[in-house]
Amino acid sequence: MTRTSTSGTAARRKTATRYDALVENDTGRGTSRDKVRRIQPGGHSMTEVEARQWYLANGFIQNIVDAPAEDATREWITIRTNRDTDDPDTGARGLGIARLIENRMTELGVREKLKELVRFSRMYNRGGFLFYGVIANTPQTDRELSREIPGQIKRLDYLNVISPEYVPIVEVNFDPLSRLYHHPQFQIMGSEVHRSRLSWMVHSYVPEERRGVSVIETILDAVLAQDTSLWSVIHLVFEMSVKVFKSPRVQDLDPEKLAEFLAKMRAVMSTMSMVAIDKDEDLGRVTDAEANSNLKQIFDFIFENLAGLARMPKSRLMGQSQGVITAGQYDLLNYYDNIAKFQELELRPIIEKIIGLIVRESDGAIHRALGGRVDGLDWEFDFNPLWRIAPGEEADIELKQAQTDQIYITSAVLDPTEVRARRFKELEEFSSWGTPAAGFRSPKIASPKSPGGESEKHAAGENASPEPGGEKRAKIGA
Repeated sequence: MTRTSTSGTAARRKTATRYDALVENDTGRGTSRDKVRRIQPGGHSMTEVEARQWYLANGFIQNIVDAPAEDATREWITIRTNRDTDDPDTGARGLGIARLIENRMTELGVREKLKELVRFSRMYNRGGFLFYGVIANTPQTDRELSREIPGQIKRLDYLNVISPEYVPIVEVNFDPLSRLYHHPQFQIMGSEVHRSRLSWMVHSYVPEERRGVSVIETILDAVLAQDTSLWSVIHLVFEMSVKVFKSPRVQDLDPEKLAEFLAKMRAVMSTMSMVAIDKDEDLGRVTDAEANSNLKQIFDFIFENLAGLARMPKSRLMGQSQGVITAGQYDLLNYYDNIAKFQELELRPIIEKIIGLIVRESDGAIHRALGGRVDGLDWEFDFNPLWRIAPGEEADIELKQAQTDQIYITSAVLDPTEVRARRFKELEEFSSWGTPAAGFRSPKIASPKSPGGESEKHAAGENASPEPGGEKRAKIGA
């Protein structure tokens, strides 16, 4: 069954036919009388100021925004180049270029800048911007900033992480036949900036809206539910256990004196208090056990919903130690897999661009070490592992592996040398043993006797060849 609905403004109305809906006229299901069909998406876009205020006001929002930024940059990277060590094939001398690149990145604060950039991308719906401040032969005036970053630079002077308040999107290319389709144009402080001078990181970018989706916008309802529940529990704690004092003398007391008496009783009572009452008096406690037992279920539901919206396991949301995995924590493994994917898709292009600029610095240490021949430099980097197995779990794995190897050996499936080669390959690297060469000497050869019975004498002067032991080896004469 089909259903026709109209949407849009009066000037621009479109008719859409639904083929995936069920309609029932008697109950109103699928029609305009259906309450579910009346639900419409909200059109509110959170401003940068609102996002900052929510971030500053709630600790869970801070954890959800900050944790992925910290995890993505915590273990950092390992850089390798073809000029780190001596090359025996080409005879090129090792210059430790990877160390020079790492030192330069530390000087620029790349790790901290990227952490801040990721944080901005999650906090603001228009993300964050990383600006590359370079020094070139041509002064980088406002006019030069609108052009592509120079191929030859003297120095990468600084990196700035800029909030979207200072970088408006002035235009987006919506020509589907253009190679710049959906590419935006930016301005900083009123000056147009070429996109090669910026790296823009935004979460779930929607070109038609010129913005993405803030993580705070996504999780706000769940955070409000958690905060409201926490506020309610604070009040429930006071009412969780109500003490009731019964006495026939209460009705005869003045209201002010009764209030004073109850206040004193409440002040002196604790878990170790003792109270003496008359035989016709009673002191008891009233609790709502059913309501108290449901609190945990309520909070479990709220935190599961919050963790799902944040794409973060509850253990990480609650501040578990970073990078340590124990058995059965598949949700945490999935989280770190998502962080690793984010590193490859979002962080790698930015880091590659930064290293490329550092290598091209004509006033830099790398340019001097290579004598200006930077085109022959090959480099690469890898992200370091984000997690490790807990020591106890790792010991259990090693024990089980050793038991498996022992079974293979005793069952004659493998011999010890094969197990050694499979499990301990580093022991098969003979070159790593560093065994010194043996200092053997050539044997001394006795001179043959002549037919006359006399031995032929051979001088060891210029006819002798030196040996490592310092002795001369005599040549056999005719």
